[in-house]
Amino acid sequence: MEISKLSDITIKIKGKNASIVLDPTVKVDAEIILATQSQDSLSIDKVSGTRLIVSGPGEYEVGGISITSKEVKEGILYYIYEQSRIAIATSASVVSIPDDEEFDCVIVKVIGEFKDDVLGPINSKCIVVYGDLALATIKSDNQETTAKINIKKTAEILGKTFILS
Repeated sequence: MEISKLSDITIKIKGKNASIVLDPTVKVDAEIILATQSQDSLSIDKVSGTRLIVSGPGEYEVGGISITSKEVKEGILYYIYEQSRIAIATSASVVSIPDDEEFDCVIVKVIGEFKDDVLGPINSKCIVVYGDLALATIKSDNQETTAKINIKKTAEILGKTFILS
């Protein structure tokens, strides 16, 4: 799966047979829309090819991508399963990611103060951070700033924190 930044709050996750766009604000093709904030502030109408919009808890499948969304006290968590296991959270809800599960990637959208030390117990091959980066304190020694990441390339991502910019 390939993760790319489209705007300050929008990313696209491209799978084998379908794509996901998170919090769309720009014109894009994607079968699945995931929302971490009110749909009123998003540009859902700019997304073409949409088959599913998810903004609350449930279990879904489109184009070979399985999605489980859970409402937590701090917001919503998304779990994406295709060839990779991805957890998606905001800087508020990331504390609710279970530390006894293994992920290929954990994606964190920074919407408020965020310190990467909360990621310590999370079992993930890599971390991807994007959003309001001015509110983020990232101290990882193994970080890289990029616009796109392919999480299939395990050797290249292992143990890294990627800042989508």
